[in-house]
Amino acid sequence: MGDAIKKQLTEIEEYCMKHGYEIERTYIDQGHSALAIDRPALKQLLADAGKANWKKVIVSGPERIARTIEYWKDVKDTLLSKGVELVTAIGTRVPLLLGVQDLFTEHERVTRSEKIKAGLQKRKPLSKKKNKKHE
Repeated sequence: MGDAIKKQLTEIEEYCMKHGYEIERTYIDQGHSALAIDRPALKQLLADAGKANWKKVIVSGPERIARTIEYWKDVKDTLLSKGVELVTAIGTRVPLLLGVQDLFTEHERVTRSEKIKAGLQKRKPLSKKKNKKHE
């Protein structure tokens, strides 16, 4: 298990201890990007929601569930429809910060995408030049 996941689990454990929650199960999608909604542990979490004894899902931050506002809302709405609340370890600030964090998460996603596209565009002319030299 990577350091980032260990850190997230520690944040969740501390939050749960502070609020008197017991962790029943953890769902870890190691090696899967939160950009994808089709992740094994997330699928299992959503399948288990409403069937298990728990009524809250605690995540270290919203970007751990999804990197787009649409995915975040889909997951949150699916859980709510099953009687399960999605909570982040940043606690009571969630209602106020979530909208702001959503904006930053979306900005990060778009910025990263633009940087990748720009990098690929820069590489294309170089690869054409290399091909011409070898002809």
